[in-house]
Amino acid sequence: MHTCPRCRTALQGMRSPAGTVWDCPHGHGRFALLAVLRGLVRRSELDAAWRTAFWGRPARGCRCPSCGRDMAEVAVAGVRLDVCRRCQALWLDRAEVQGLPSAERAETRIAAEAGDARRVLAMAQVDELRRRHDLGEAIGGAPDEAWKVAVGILGLPVEIGAMSTRVRPWATWILCAILLALGLLLIAGDLAGAVRGWGLMPGDAFRHGGLTWISSFFIHGGIAHLLGNLWFLWLTGDNVEDAFGWRRFLLLLLAADLAGNLAHVLYDPSAMVPCIGASGGISGIMAAYAVRYPEAQIGQAWFWGRVWLRLPAWAWLGLWLLGQLILAWQQVHGFTNVSAMAHLGGAAAGAGLAWWWGSGDRPAPTPSSS
Repeated sequence: MHTCPRCRTALQGMRSPAGTVWDCPHGHGRFALLAVLRGLVRRSELDAAWRTAFWGRPARGCRCPSCGRDMAEVAVAGVRLDVCRRCQALWLDRAEVQGLPSAERAETRIAAEAGDARRVLAMAQVDELRRRHDLGEAIGGAPDEAWKVAVGILGLPVEIGAMSTRVRPWATWILCAILLALGLLLIAGDLAGAVRGWGLMPGDAFRHGGLTWISSFFIHGGIAHLLGNLWFLWLTGDNVEDAFGWRRFLLLLLAADLAGNLAHVLYDPSAMVPCIGASGGISGIMAAYAVRYPEAQIGQAWFWGRVWLRLPAWAWLGLWLLGQLILAWQQVHGFTNVSAMAHLGGAAAGAGLAWWWGSGDRPAPTPSSS
């Protein structure tokens, strides 16, 4: 439940063809995620607000109606806005709603519906978010980009309203390149020999001086295994690296990989079947992404793209964990050779480190429409 930071009254969701924004019943103001306002308010002004909130030293604003943390107070076009860096949302007092410069396309559409364009614009802002961001309306249309639609049809998740990063995620890019190059070389060469020689065997966990705990990360069983892991690393790695820095990003990945391997070894210490793949470490990156950006929107296609389900990252991770628990049951009963234990161990390590390091250590990247 969202509460007004001025009077502590529960905010009321108001709808229009655009989406939903939460309104104070006593008229103190409105609360909306940035993604809602991007189509209705001039993008340059909103970007200025986020740059000031995340890169500058803004004054302390009111408490966030959603998470209760102190918001950052910034000035945009002569208007004072309160920005929540955790929720990626804005609180606008009643006068601030009318003071923000509106986008030309929103003004044109709204002016046709009513004479008082600014007043109707404020009402339209109320509706834009819930259609895309509220779980009750999570089933919506496909992404705007054709390539994301194509990826979704293949059964892979995509970001809806991808977040731009403050710096180039070189560690993520280089790691993806290394995994791709080594994976293709092994697949084209002696993959079976690499699996036998350098995969992690729980019954002989410390052969080669324990190097198989690391080498197994770079070996994949086939092109689908390789590309699937690369996609999830590409999807979430850049934002995790941007949030915590490349050193902590690599430390988190290493810790998650080792934790996943440990969980796999402890599950069946006598097994002599090699365990390979980067899934344990990448599961940690995925979990850290959801902990760091719980409201980031993830889209998943169903029925070959005919239905799209949009979920916040925390709900997406929850569904993924449910799937891993089912996979773990299958693993225990011998129905699959995929190590769900490694996935769950890596995810636990990634989520734990992301929570420990905290969401306020480094500024979050600026969300951008896509």
